[in-house]
Amino acid sequence: MEFEWGQLLAISIFALLAGLVDAIAGGGGLIQFPAFLILFPQIPVPVLMGTNKIASFSGTLVAVIKYVRSVKIPWVAVWPAMITALIFAFVGAWFISYLSKEIVKPIVLILLIGVFIYTKLNKHIGATTPSKLSNKLLKIRALISGAILGFYDGFFGPGTGSFLLFIYAVWLGFDLLRAAVSAKLVNLATNIAALAYFICSGQYLLKVAIPVALMNMAGSLIGANLVIKRGVFLIRQFFSIVIFLLIVKLAYDIVKHYINNII
Repeated sequence: MEFEWGQLLAISIFALLAGLVDAIAGGGGLIQFPAFLILFPQIPVPVLMGTNKIASFSGTLVAVIKYVRSVKIPWVAVWPAMITALIFAFVGAWFISYLSKEIVKPIVLILLIGVFIYTKLNKHIGATTPSKLSNKLLKIRALISGAILGFYDGFFGPGTGSFLLFIYAVWLGFDLLRAAVSAKLVNLATNIAALAYFICSGQYLLKVAIPVALMNMAGSLIGANLVIKRGVFLIRQFFSIVIFLLIVKLAYDIVKHYINNII
C-alpha cells in the first residue's frame, strides 16, 4: 500500500500527543485513531485499526514499565482485574457479531456525563489517602471491574482507560496516581486480546506501525514522567478534559447516526 512521507510525519506527531495524553489520563485513542482515518483514507479501516493498536499497545507498555519502576503498585487490586479483563475482552469482541455498537453509545454517553458531573462536584476524589477496603473486598471489586471493563473494551472501546481510572479512584478508593497506574496495567491486558486478533489476521501495516509506535512510546514516556513529578493535580485536569472530549465525540456520533437514518 502506497503512502506519502508527509502522511507518516503527520501521524507520528499525532501519535506523540496521543501517547502523552494516554499515559496521564487515558483517551489517547481520541487523538490517534481519528488521525489515522483522516490521513490514510486509502487504507482499509481494519488495517488501520490493527496498525493503530500496535502503536497504542507499545505506548501503553512503555508507560506501564515506567510506572512499575517508579510507583508502588497495588497488585492485590490489579492482577485480578487484569485476568478478568483479558478474558472478557475476548468475550466482548465475540459479542460484536450479535449486537450493534449503536445500542451501546447512548448508554455510554449517559455514563460519561455522570462521571464528568461526579468528578466536578467531588473535588477530593483521588486524594492521597490509602484505600480503606480489605484485601478480600479489593480483589472482589477488581475482578468485577476487570470483567465489565474488559467486555466493554472488547465490544466498544472508547474511554476504557478513563473509566478504569475513575473506578479505581472511586469504587476501589485509591489516590489518583495509583488509580492511573492500575488503570494502565488493566488496559494493557485488554489490549493484548485485540492485538492478538489483528496480528494473527494480518490486518496491520508494519512500515507505518513501527514509526508511529516509536512516537507513541516517546509520548507515553513523557506523560508518565510528568505524572510521577506532578501527580494528582495533572491527572485530574487531563481526566476532566478527556471525559469532556469523549462526551462530545459520542454525542456527535449519535446525532450523526440518527440524522443519516432519517435522511
